[in-house]
Amino acid sequence: MLLEVDHVAKHYPAPDGESQISILSDISFKTDSGNSLAIIGPSGSGKSTLLNLIGTLDRPSSGKISLNGTELTKVKQGELAAIRNQQIGFVFQQHHLLPQCTVLENVLLPTLPNPHKETATSRAKKLLNRVGLEDRLHHRPGQLSGGECQRVAVVRALINQPMLVLADEPTGALDASTAERLGELLVDVNKELGTVLIVVTHSSKLAENMHRHYELRNGYLMG
Repeated sequence: MLLEVDHVAKHYPAPDGESQISILSDISFKTDSGNSLAIIGPSGSGKSTLLNLIGTLDRPSSGKISLNGTELTKVKQGELAAIRNQQIGFVFQQHHLLPQCTVLENVLLPTLPNPHKETATSRAKKLLNRVGLEDRLHHRPGQLSGGECQRVAVVRALINQPMLVLADEPTGALDASTAERLGELLVDVNKELGTVLIVVTHSSKLAENMHRHYELRNGYLMG
């Protein structure tokens, strides 16, 4: 399996300093290349926390997470940065594009440590063409619609050909029609590139497009 989440829990110290606040309890699932899954649940249920743990932005209190045979929970912090850059792509609710950079420059940002710039530029142009932005390469984010900015963010997440793509409410800031098109794009690209796609969403429509969907409630994952 490409991704394995094994008995993962996350808790924080309570304000009294003696007890603990449990966010996630005994989360386990696994999935392989080309699969997609959605995680739904009420606000505050720990969905983004789980995504942050899988994406190595935080560490679990217990349990382990493995990506392509590497147990991420045992990797040193400095090495995790390289794994995040090369093997994991992130798409957030807000696109977080740099306003001073063009579309092409924003997409290429994750490739800066990569010496093969020509190859990356060619791949960026192909991906931007794939999402219908071939005529926006030299535009800046302020000249794009919200849906176009999110498409740029998706391409940026894919530029290093990651094994795993994590999307946290990627359609939450979009109107219904644009959200639907972006959801279809994520699914199509997931199939084409054979990544693992995990989407945290409030949208039941987006969740239905994934191979599997889970509900996170009271710290437990049900599916």
